[in-house]
Amino acid sequence: MGTDPVASTFSAGEKVGVAAKLNLLVATVNFANNPPQCYAYQTATQTLTSSVWGLVPLAGELFDVVQSGDSPMHDITTNNSRIYFRTAGKYEVTGQGYFVANATGTRLAQIRLNSGGSDTGGTQVNVSQQSAGGGAAIAVPMPSPVISVSAGDYVEMFLFQNSGSNLATSTPGQAVNFMRVRFVGA
Repeated sequence: MGTDPVASTFSAGEKVGVAAKLNLLVATVNFANNPPQCYAYQTATQTLTSSVWGLVPLAGELFDVVQSGDSPMHDITTNNSRIYFRTAGKYEVTGQGYFVANATGTRLAQIRLNSGGSDTGGTQVNVSQQSAGGGAAIAVPMPSPVISVSAGDYVEMFLFQNSGSNLATSTPGQAVNFMRVRFVGA
């Protein structure tokens, strides 16, 4: 599992170990310029049963950045609803659900930490709600809380609708049903 590199200090006149310290400094700068982050999105329409939370599969990625030697944060085939944290620390976590047009009910989206695929499992870290409104397609964006995680933790996104009948998600592109995480500090 990755760690947040910390640059060493130098002593005046130091000669032994300078190369190692400079290499660590380079690693620290590289980490700061491109921290662990992942953006995964839904690639196919999903039908959601009324009044039942649905786990969102994320079969596409825009990016998946980890430290050298770490496993990817997201896998597009195995447990593709999950984004894993490979480096412990604080992460900004956000996402959005998007539903096709329907004038009835409410739409919700939530992100949960270590939920095991259950809409009541683990810890809820984010939730957002929108009314169906005038029958147009509805986006349910979620704010971006910062959460503390351990290496190996993961997040999953769930969507909910209560229109009284089945309702599909909308997937016209990468910015519709997505989840994104970004390392912001140790």
